[in-house]
Amino acid sequence: TVAHYYPLKKEMATFALYARHVAKNPVICDAHARNGFMGSLLASEGIKVYGLRDPQEKPNQIENFYDAKKYELKEATLTTSDQPFDVLFSSWMPSGLDDTDAIVAKQPNCST
Repeated sequence: TVAHYYPLKKEMATFALYARHVAKNPVICDAHARNGFMGSLLASEGIKVYGLRDPQEKPNQIENFYDAKKYELKEATLTTSDQPFDVLFSSWMPSGLDDTDAIVAKQPNCST
């Protein structure tokens, strides 16, 4: 499968608007990116988005499904990545995983 759901363009535009309230030129981390599809849709809204894919995870049926001109997919986790971000996006957190400590440790932009 490509994704478990397909958001409306308006939903992605709204999320991008929220991100721009956090930072003028926000960087969004697409945690648990899987094949990059959802993060790539968000990057299509003119926001810098990069995805993290855990190299230990079972691959999707469609391994890569993103626009490489707008979106970068990295083989890393929140714990192993040193890439900063203002906003974290996770469309599908794996069951049993609690990344709260890793997110807080990154100190994303919390200003308004």
